[in-house]
Amino acid sequence: MPAKESRLGKLVFRNRGTKTIAVILALVAWYAIQGTIGEEEEVVGVPIEIPVEEGWAILSRSITEATVTLRGTKDAIRELDQERLRLVRDIRGRQEQGNMLLKLHPRNVDTPDAVRAVKVEPEQIYISLDREGVRPIPVKAVTQGELPDGFEVGEIECVPATVQLFGPEQRLNEIVVVHTESIDMENQVGTFKLRRNIVPPSQSWIGYVQPDHVIVNVEVIERSSHREFDAVPIATMMGAESRFDVELSATNTIVVLEGRNEVLETISPQSIQAYVDCRVLTAASTSAVPVRVHPPVGVVVKSVDPEEVYVKMSQSGEDS
Repeated sequence: MPAKESRLGKLVFRNRGTKTIAVILALVAWYAIQGTIGEEEEVVGVPIEIPVEEGWAILSRSITEATVTLRGTKDAIRELDQERLRLVRDIRGRQEQGNMLLKLHPRNVDTPDAVRAVKVEPEQIYISLDREGVRPIPVKAVTQGELPDGFEVGEIECVPATVQLFGPEQRLNEIVVVHTESIDMENQVGTFKLRRNIVPPSQSWIGYVQPDHVIVNVEVIERSSHREFDAVPIATMMGAESRFDVELSATNTIVVLEGRNEVLETISPQSIQAYVDCRVLTAASTSAVPVRVHPPVGVVVKSVDPEEVYVKMSQSGEDS
């Protein structure tokens, strides 16, 4: 017995350095293998795509996403772009109007070579098929946010103004307009244009649109305010050699100016000049003459009341 133990001990401790290195290499290999095999991960919200035969469309479906369990190497699972995962249940070739039940299989999930799907939940989907139709639908631009003070939205034009909407015939008649993605109006102080995609008519809509985008022209204009000035004196404009006396049916007028509010607030009544031009009138006559106004810089005349006055010309006392 002691002889056997002695021989066993010699076998155990013989070439200890080599055996130690072998053990270390085995451990390294084991950890390396663990990093490349047998990893599983559950991915929630994988989109379900269902290609159908040309001329057909999906009217309704019970679900739009599935939960997929993936198996593969740690590295492959870690590097996988989950946003690109799709479950594709192809039913091209089937032309059955109405309801149908489709089984969902792991093989329907398109994955890289080092990863495979092993489970899909739920395992089935209910869909309803209808004939595909198409209708021209007007486009309406959607805006969000507020323009800076003093500006307002003028005309908004979508080019093209209508798009072709494809989808199940039974639902097309329910759609009267499609909308664009939102247009941000913050800090816009001038007319601009931009490209915007068309938004599906609803979250459950299964179809497509051509073209899938429009060019939106947005007119931004400065907002105008009004300010009224009462009892603005009406002056008379006479020729340099005139020797006539002038009598007006009204000596004051009401003037309404239009412009930006901050400009209107700085205008004084004395800076507004209203007048009638009497240079073409003859003596001993009474004529209706329009009241003219020279507005201050930065504003325009919105209205004058009265718009005209009667002017009576008579020979001055110096010539009588």
